[in-house]
Amino acid sequence: MILDYITPNGNYDGLFSSGGLRIYHVDATLANDEYGAPYLTADNYSPVYDSTNNGRRILRLVNNGNGSYRDGDVIGGTATGFDWYDNNGQLTIDTGYTITVDSVSEDQTNCTITILTNN
Repeated sequence: MILDYITPNGNYDGLFSSGGLRIYHVDATLANDEYGAPYLTADNYSPVYDSTNNGRRILRLVNNGNGSYRDGDVIGGTATGFDWYDNNGQLTIDTGYTITVDSVSEDQTNCTITILTNN
């Protein structure tokens, strides 16, 4: 996973009206081609690539682009796209993590989160 705290200024100046946390699901699974060279199994040239944007991806935005997470949001197994891929390329395996956005500062310069394992 990649956690990305965005604000409406700085690198994202004018792109967003408010700050929040975005979470990216990352699939960096490697396989070897017929020559033994490693490749990312979900890249655009792999056998599992799906041009419909519904299959496996190296990077996928959790929550299907439905906005950022903010104060009090809890992200876990019910969040769209938060699960790991199964052997059929479907997002069905629980990550074992829960992420809570504890606070985003009033001036949106700080974001505090808690990451817990479900064990």
